[in-house]
Amino acid sequence: MNQLKTCILTLFLFFNLGTVASQAQCQLCYLTEEQAQTVVNYLSIKNEMIVYAGCANNDLARLVNISKVSYRPSTDQKGYFEIYAQGVTTGTFYIQNQKPSDYAETNMKFEAIIDIAYIHIRTGGFKEQGTGKSIWDATCLGIYLGYDCDPCIDPFDYPMMSHN
Repeated sequence: MNQLKTCILTLFLFFNLGTVASQAQCQLCYLTEEQAQTVVNYLSIKNEMIVYAGCANNDLARLVNISKVSYRPSTDQKGYFEIYAQGVTTGTFYIQNQKPSDYAETNMKFEAIIDIAYIHIRTGGFKEQGTGKSIWDATCLGIYLGYDCDPCIDPFDYPMMSHN
């Protein structure tokens, strides 16, 4: 019974708090104030992001509509800052062969301190000739901004369900 309670509590925290740092090792959780300001400025002009730790087996990717992003001093690492994001998870999916699969629409609160090594943003883009469909990449925000990190996955196809 205690294992069941622990499992339910873990799932509750995973989906409701969405803490990315707990899913994989912390790579870009702690930033200088200048780096944190750059991240906040960038995410403030975006309306969504994908939260996905590619290093974790069978990790569920989450498409999050961003409502607020800010930075604050870290409580763990003196002199560093953390990025705090709020919004709504509008979809979940798996990544298989660099493509989203098993997309499911959701409507769950997202509130977390994020590790930008595991945040992916929409980049690039072209129209597929045969279908006229827009194809975009999901690129690691840390790499996009020029920081050293390993998201454990190459850019993958951005799920376009919310953009059709």
